[in-house]
Amino acid sequence: MNVSKLTIKRLSQVMGQFATGLTVVTTQLEDQVFAQRIHSFTAVSMEPALVLFCLPKTSSAIETLKQSKHFAINVLPIKLREKVSINASVEERFGENLDREANTQSPIFQDTLAWLDCKLSTVQDGGDHFIFIGKVMDLQYQFENSPLLHFRGKFQNILEV
Repeated sequence: MNVSKLTIKRLSQVMGQFATGLTVVTTQLEDQVFAQRIHSFTAVSMEPALVLFCLPKTSSAIETLKQSKHFAINVLPIKLREKVSINASVEERFGENLDREANTQSPIFQDTLAWLDCKLSTVQDGGDHFIFIGKVMDLQYQFENSPLLHFRGKFQNILEV
């Protein structure tokens, strides 16, 4: 067993051993669409329906999310793997895939495995991150695609892991 002092690098390596589904949080403020990939997403409560995600305090989306007071969580399928991994604007990556059919007007990706449309409930301090908690207002899912996973620092197909 390798015993070492707790460091950011070691913590990141350990957390990388936990496979997570890949999600993108989206919101819209006025005419501008914002999207950011997130790795920390979970259900908080079934009744009431609450979910949470965390964003680093350095994220440019923090103030937009606070001002818009709504967001959508898009659970990504493996077929969007290439779009997630390129460095480009939201419109360049997902423009043709964005719908604005959610009740809150948050952008929803057409090809998601699932989406949750949420109203922002609270934002909590979480060390070097902010914890966003939202009340689920609407949702949808489908079973036709495999999920995109993040495991050991890479995007992976569930069948590859």
